[in-house]
Amino acid sequence: MIAAEELLKGFKNSLVTGATGFIGSNLVEVLSEKGVMVRVLFRKGSNIKLLDGLAVEGYPGDLLDNEVLGEAISDSTTVYNIAADTRELLPYMDYERVNVNGLKNLLEVSRTRKAKKVIHLSSAEVYGTNLPSHPIKEDYPTNPKNPFQKSKEAGDRLALEYHKANPDLDITVVRSPIAIGPRDKAFSEVLLDMIHEGRVTIPGNGRDQISIVYVKDLAIALHLIANSGETTGKIFHVKSFDTTPIDLIEALGKAANLKPKIRTVRSAVVNLSRAISKYSRKINYRKPTYHGLRVGNLAGSRIIDDSRLRALGYRPAYTLEKAAEEVVAWYKKRKGAPT
Repeated sequence: MIAAEELLKGFKNSLVTGATGFIGSNLVEVLSEKGVMVRVLFRKGSNIKLLDGLAVEGYPGDLLDNEVLGEAISDSTTVYNIAADTRELLPYMDYERVNVNGLKNLLEVSRTRKAKKVIHLSSAEVYGTNLPSHPIKEDYPTNPKNPFQKSKEAGDRLALEYHKANPDLDITVVRSPIAIGPRDKAFSEVLLDMIHEGRVTIPGNGRDQISIVYVKDLAIALHLIANSGETTGKIFHVKSFDTTPIDLIEALGKAANLKPKIRTVRSAVVNLSRAISKYSRKINYRKPTYHGLRVGNLAGSRIIDDSRLRALGYRPAYTLEKAAEEVVAWYKKRKGAPT
């Protein structure tokens, strides 16, 4: 019989930043289910109800709070950096605070506190727009267009350069496409709100291929990378399936027993509407039509190649239909509708 101390040897704490958000909270759930001892970093004032019932150790603070960050990272083998500023239509300096400066501070504290590995969650948005119609690999040139994309690209570059200068700290960058799943209020809920209103307006022609990752698949992928010795200093793509915006909306509608009208418009119209929506919210004039960075990224081909991750053994568990069913079930529960 193996002694308890032997079971725990080399199996220390993992820290998840951004733990009360959509992706972070789902990651904490998956890690807890796998028996990982989880510490969580969350901003003061965050809604921590998502972590109720989970065996976690909480640290209220942010990526620039050295004292709290140091305590949270101490004795941690793996740091999952999920924290990011993804709010829409901000100037670059606002994104830079968390997505670049916060990441740099996290890497510094991780190194000084002897963490073994940092997994930095990034975004496939760093490739910009007008991508080829075939799946792109991790070495495809980045071409960020808006301030958010530029901040994420800068963060990726920082992380990889930091590893070269400090090879004792394992650093891996994971680029995710649009993520959907329970607790996703920025994309899934927005689409389902429009579906229930009877009409969905999306940019582009609606028939270009896009990659989607279901949040549980993403969490499993992050855990897999944490436990692989072949990821140091590399970038990995993760996805669950490829689809089109129209097929995605129709799958969500089918799961909700609804058939909304789908209208496509030019991307320029979306950008204008987003700007108007942001101003309108300030004066409480009208409900915004689009939710910036997420719905606005449905235009054009956006498919990524995940063969590098699959070589580690990754196999997504979610199809379009299964993902749609679970998202709709969560949405109905959230809205108080019968499931």
